Amino acid sequence: MHRFRHRIAFALLALLGLSCASSSELARRSERALGSHDFERAYKEAVASLAKDPSNGRGRMALSAAAAHLIDERQQRIVNLAATDSVDAANACLELDELRADALSHGAILSDPTEFVAKETRIRHGAAGIRYRAALASLKLDKPKLAYHQLLDVRRFQPGFRDIDTRLPKVWERAVTRVAVLPFDDETGTEGLSRVIADRMTAELRSRSKAFEFTQIVPSDQVYEAMHVAQLGDMTKDEAVELGRKLGASRVVFGRFHNLRTRSDNDRYHGTIWRRHTDRDTSGHDVERYADIPFDAIERWRQVELQIQFQVIDVASEAAVVDKSRDLDATAHTLYSDFVPEGDVNAYVLVPPSLKEKDPDRCARAEQDWHSTFKGWTVPKFLERAKRDHSHRHYRSEYRDQFVGLDADHPVFLDDIPSAPDLLQIALDDSWKGVLDALRELDPED
Repeated sequence: MHRFRHRIAFALLALLGLSCASSSELARRSERALGSHDFERAYKEAVASLAKDPSNGRGRMALSAAAAHLIDERQQRIVNLAATDSVDAANACLELDELRADALSHGAILSDPTEFVAKETRIRHGAAGIRYRAALASLKLDKPKLAYHQLLDVRRFQPGFRDIDTRLPKVWERAVTRVAVLPFDDETGTEGLSRVIADRMTAELRSRSKAFEFTQIVPSDQVYEAMHVAQLGDMTKDEAVELGRKLGASRVVFGRFHNLRTRSDNDRYHGTIWRRHTDRDTSGHDVERYADIPFDAIERWRQVELQIQFQVIDVASEAAVVDKSRDLDATAHTLYSDFVPEGDVNAYVLVPPSLKEKDPDRCARAEQDWHSTFKGWTVPKFLERAKRDHSHRHYRSEYRDQFVGLDADHPVFLDDIPSAPDLLQIALDDSWKGVLDALRELDPED
């Protein structure tokens, strides 16, 4: 462990030294690296030198020398690669172009590359032809996504090669996979649930279009225009496939919600809290006293559990290319008290100091009873919430976010509990993530 710490400390000191070194010192380091034929290191030190002082002549000379050596090495590697693999050689040519451009941007003085550029041009043209012919072969095999990537290589190797600028958009159109997310079959009997979840799923997937290269999600309004009202929440697989054809979709996402289980309970808390008062005695000194106050609260709890199953169906073959299911649940836990504190909430405690000394067992029972109901809420924090949210009598849609990812240590202050349908929507809130993962995995497949 000590040896590891020493290595870390040494590395940090080395980085600190590099950042603090002057332009002249960095130029000298570059010259030393040149002398030991460490051209990569020489190049980096020279670039760092010129970043600190662009007018440093020694740094510029070191950079030019290091870049020249690296370019010579890359050129020889390209020649060697070209003898066996034109495509690898063409990729190496692109890397060489990047090195030249980077060196020139930092002020290097390079020799005229005309002679080797002619070789590069022949190599890149040959590689472009190889990838172009491969793309045509891929199209004949009905692999437009592979063909599209091959044509991108063609354009990288030689912009303007043959009909590349007109062919690429056409191949792209063939490669695009339109996917329609259909309303799931709802076996929970919850009115409107199927459409709500389908709309959310479609919106989330469309907002993450950058996660895909070829997948395009059909807008919800187009889906609803193509389907019958009677199919909403009650659709067969055959109907889903037919709807996909009607929408011009290559794949449809279709599934069901089922196996719903609901549990609810409530309980009442009846106990005592204490409020601190400060009085003055006959001598004018402050004297603290605690007054006990009856305190009541109601606790409510509800949980829903269900399963979601979905398939990604290939419309052409009518086969499910993905079939997944997942157990979901959501829990709501609320607390409410009619008690509205007066004055500073920090004046209220569960047990006063004197009682802790006099009857520790009673205090321990009180603390245990409080914690079993109010969890992580302390008396002042709960009373602060009671004071602020006393009017929170009924569940409203704007309270929904408080139940998403519910904090088990802090039940929501509310004189109500979300209904089972409301909790179902919360349980299904992130169901789109499984579909996103499935479509992202399918995206490169032809």
